[in-house]
Amino acid sequence: MKKIMIGGKEYTFEFTIEATLYDTGIEEVLNQMIGLGVVQAEADSASTMEERMNVVRAYVREQSSFTRDALSMFYAGLVEHHGADGDIDHSIQSKGDAKALLRKYLDENEDLDMYMVYTEMIEEIGKDNFFKKVGYDKMFQMPGEKKAPKTPQDHKKKERVGEN
Repeated sequence: MKKIMIGGKEYTFEFTIEATLYDTGIEEVLNQMIGLGVVQAEADSASTMEERMNVVRAYVREQSSFTRDALSMFYAGLVEHHGADGDIDHSIQSKGDAKALLRKYLDENEDLDMYMVYTEMIEEIGKDNFFKKVGYDKMFQMPGEKKAPKTPQDHKKKERVGEN
């Protein structure tokens, strides 16, 4: 949960159940993450200059939507507490309301830009354990793929400060 001040009012961002109901925003974020994963895989296997340029083009294509994604996440983060069923108020009734609030947030913070809002929202999604709470971590696990079991680390010799 993240709290920020906009126009002298405190807004609470939280990615929980209400955010999952805004499926367009979640779809945009997932597409962005999947697309960047594909681009990374292509980058790792690119060997010719032409292949590398194709990777750069794919990266630009994926990143060009980040402003739309930032707004979608901004909106999705607000609806839990400020949407129609919000427990604080009902000031955010539409993506248009979120857009107006985002514009005000950017105007009040001259050092802030859309990319910073985008990364702020991604970080908050992580802090709120959104993908785990929703079950996306299990949904996107490949069939038959199992998570590596945790290996106990207590058998390792602890190194003391100052020892080599």
